[in-house]
Amino acid sequence: MRMPEASAPGKVMLSGEYAVLRGAPAIVAAVDHRAVARVDACEGATSSVTAPGFSEHSGRFEWQDGRVNWLEAGDDFALLEAVLDAGQPTFSSSVCVSLDTSAFHAAGGAKLGLGSSAALCAAIATALDDTVDLAPALVAMSAHRNFQSGRGSGADVAASLAGGVIDYRMEESGWTCLDWPEGLHYRLYYSGTSASTPDKIRSFDSIEVGAEFDELVALSNEIAERFREPTVFGLLGAFARYADALRTFDVVSGLGIYANGHAIMADRARAGQLIYKPCGAGGGDIGIALAHDVDLLEAFDGDASELGFEPMDARIDQNGARLST
Repeated sequence: MRMPEASAPGKVMLSGEYAVLRGAPAIVAAVDHRAVARVDACEGATSSVTAPGFSEHSGRFEWQDGRVNWLEAGDDFALLEAVLDAGQPTFSSSVCVSLDTSAFHAAGGAKLGLGSSAALCAAIATALDDTVDLAPALVAMSAHRNFQSGRGSGADVAASLAGGVIDYRMEESGWTCLDWPEGLHYRLYYSGTSASTPDKIRSFDSIEVGAEFDELVALSNEIAERFREPTVFGLLGAFARYADALRTFDVVSGLGIYANGHAIMADRARAGQLIYKPCGAGGGDIGIALAHDVDLLEAFDGDASELGFEPMDARIDQNGARLST
């Protein structure tokens, strides 16, 4: 039996970095780089998993009494195991699992930092929907939390499930869908350097926060409020203040959020009448430039390329996790 293919988008965090871990709202956008998962019934006594572009190995396992028993390459597929553990699917036969996150890698193979594990988690949970009792959102949230040893806010999984732009609250594990304001233009840039979000979060957990972090929380709330009745210049002003607060917090905390070129990008952008900030944990991966005029972004592409940043062909994806038709 051939089951439908499922896919889910990646994400960029627009505001609420680190602050979301202490109760502030995060504004997160899904982007049109999608992870794909297929789970098909297959013949034979054992199940298999392949993930071209992620692992050169093929995993082989047995699903027995609600647990995965790996026979080959289990270390490469811990995320799949986390989803199966969370969902407890009822398989009537062995299954062949195919996973594809190639859209989350740059030409040289480096990860782009768009939340590939969260997107894949949402895609697998959606592909398994007919075989589990829980909703895909509950399965994906639980699985990804366990996969990350309890670290992280869940904002990336929520964006992959919902699509579009969301206001995410960690304490509620819930979100509100938002409209992107007409006339607010954006462009994503890849730094060329990969960063580890779990490492950054571990570092954040070990520091004491003060007034600089309180300001970051306050401005995260302001941006969330402004998205309710957005105006372009009102949001640009709020993002400018937020980016400054994030940079000040970075200096005090030593987390390196603006490292690997993000600080210079921010300075160049401000000189060109744009707002630029790193997205998510920072220290590499992705940044975003915001402007009221698309021509300003076109002009900024040259500065970005000169600094080693690559303009990305990535847009907000209004579709969340879904089965193909």
